[in-house]
Amino acid sequence: MFIEASYPRLPNDKAILTLPHIYKTGPRCELRFWYHMMGSGIGSLKATAKDHSGTVIASWRKDGEQSAQWLQGGLYMPHADDVTIMFEAVRGDNYQGDIALDDLEFVNCDMSLSPVCSGTEFICESGQCIPLKAACDSVPDCFDHSDEDPANCPGNCDFELSNCNWRDQLQNTQFNWTRHQGYSPSWFTGPDSDHTTGTQTGTYIYIETSVPQQPGDKAAILSPRIQRTSSRCFMSFWYHMAGSHIGSLELYQVNRYGIREKVWEKGGRSMGPDWLQAGVYVGMNQFVRFEFVGTKGDGYQGDIAIDDLNFGQCSPYLDDCDPVNEFKCYNGQCISGDKLCDLKQDCFDASDERFCDANCNFEEGLCGWHNLVSDVFDWTRFKGETASYGTGPQVDHTTLTEEGYYMYIETSYPRKLGDYAILQSHWLSLTGDNCVLSFFYTWRVRT
Repeated sequence: MFIEASYPRLPNDKAILTLPHIYKTGPRCELRFWYHMMGSGIGSLKATAKDHSGTVIASWRKDGEQSAQWLQGGLYMPHADDVTIMFEAVRGDNYQGDIALDDLEFVNCDMSLSPVCSGTEFICESGQCIPLKAACDSVPDCFDHSDEDPANCPGNCDFELSNCNWRDQLQNTQFNWTRHQGYSPSWFTGPDSDHTTGTQTGTYIYIETSVPQQPGDKAAILSPRIQRTSSRCFMSFWYHMAGSHIGSLELYQVNRYGIREKVWEKGGRSMGPDWLQAGVYVGMNQFVRFEFVGTKGDGYQGDIAIDDLNFGQCSPYLDDCDPVNEFKCYNGQCISGDKLCDLKQDCFDASDERFCDANCNFEEGLCGWHNLVSDVFDWTRFKGETASYGTGPQVDHTTLTEEGYYMYIETSYPRKLGDYAILQSHWLSLTGDNCVLSFFYTWRVRT
């Protein structure tokens, strides 16, 4: 762990690291740790232990540059109840003031922990209690790190490598969520870094509310299936809503029958420049999904972002619909693939029988074609001239007008060389050796 003393940090800025509560300490209890303080701008590092009344029972401090090597420090504590230990690092006069900590170890301590956790606390495997929202947040708070064990945090996603099986919803939406790094393309809106790493190389997802999006347009993304086996099963997430044209961010819980229930909502105004955390408990349904819906406000300064989606104390999540043996209904329900286009309604929204003619001109929708989550970006249903100058069609092929729809890939920023998008059909029943797929395409550059 370290503090970064360069911009935007200022002299005397503080960073405080708090260790989990210790229910009791033993005689001759000592916290040993290694610290690194090298640089002309080093400020100070202080360790403090307080008992349940807030009285300081032990302290340690170093000021200014110490060494180019790691040094060991120690904090000796007498017997006390409910002890809290904090490290406070203070930034010095310039950017050469990074301070680091490593290898914290308790020696000769009675690590007895509070035996009972409240309904708003997470129970570590060791028996330690921590706030429920501190579990599955990518930061270990339990001494045994069980609050970040993948078995306790199924379905978590920081978007660094992929969308983690969260999928864009294409029904009743006009555009999609986008994985992104660094600043969003629009001025005075969106985050300048992700929440996970706090850097411009970290990844988050967001809705881009500039042209061609219109006020009221929606983008939705749906989670994999989560199995609820405990009343403590919850979901937490970080969101960013900065800009003068913020619309809304809604979170729905979707049961196994595709019925949606709104469980959280923010919007109508800017929430400031920082990432904010929120969380909800999973309802009484045994199998659920969560759906984030972002809505564009009155202008382009309305980008909304989410990051670090975490599930805690739920059972391991069930894989999304089997791409080989199952069909995914538009409401997220999974049915057996052999029930698709069998003239019987098996999806509660009837989507299994809606587009059984494989022919598609995209005028009314995607006809069962869908974007894959395993690719880098998505195909977009669009009409008229594309946003990028000098490329793409001006009209569709079906109507040869600006009112006709087609599918295309937008290759401008943030796309990079080699990025790919996959559009996949629904299940087809091939009835003979002469079955043929024909299509019209264009990849010309306009001059």
